[in-house]
Amino acid sequence: YSQPSVRDDWHNMELYRNISIETISNDYEKVRTYLGIQKWLVWGGSYGSTIGLDYAMRFPESSLSLILRGIYLNTVKEMDEVYSKDAFKNDPKKTFRIYTAVQICCRSCL
Repeated sequence: YSQPSVRDDWHNMELYRNISIETISNDYEKVRTYLGIQKWLVWGGSYGSTIGLDYAMRFPESSLSLILRGIYLNTVKEMDEVYSKDAFKNDPKKTFRIYTAVQICCRSCL
């Protein structure tokens, strides 16, 4: 459980605004190098499977193997199923949370 977490306060989302999958994969590679690990097993679940796949593709020489579960590939179809209007129609709290997150993320676009 990382800190600060977007679970604690939606204002914390601003701290994660500029983090990409590439940034995360590069950070994992820095950790592997720092720890002196020659190759390691890459494991990920859900969105972590997306990161694990990205890492293994960027750093195949550092990846011993992959274990992935609950695959989430960040495709347009998956985004629509998770974040479309229909996904929120019966959950007003979920609607408010995503609306608030979008407002925070879009501030930097204005």
